[in-house]
Amino acid sequence: MNAMLVAMVFFSIKMIENKFNKDETTEKPLKQVVKDTLIVYVCSIVGAMIYSQFFPSGETKGTASAFVNNPDF
Repeated sequence: MNAMLVAMVFFSIKMIENKFNKDETTEKPLKQVVKDTLIVYVCSIVGAMIYSQFFPSGETKGTASAFVNNPDF
C-alpha cells in the first residue's frame, strides 16, 4: 500500500515536471516515466521488506529475567 502511494506521487511529480518543463531536449517520454515509476515501486517494496526483517512489529518477547536480590544461602 505504501509502495503504491510512493509510486503514484513519483509519477505525478514527473508528469507535472514534464508539463511545465520548457526545454524539449530534457523532456522524458511517457515510456521512460512509467519505467522509472515501476523501479520506484519495486524499490519501495524491497525497502519495506528489508525494514520489516530488521524491525519486526508484532513479535515481542518477554522481558529478560535476572536475579537481583540477595542470595538465600
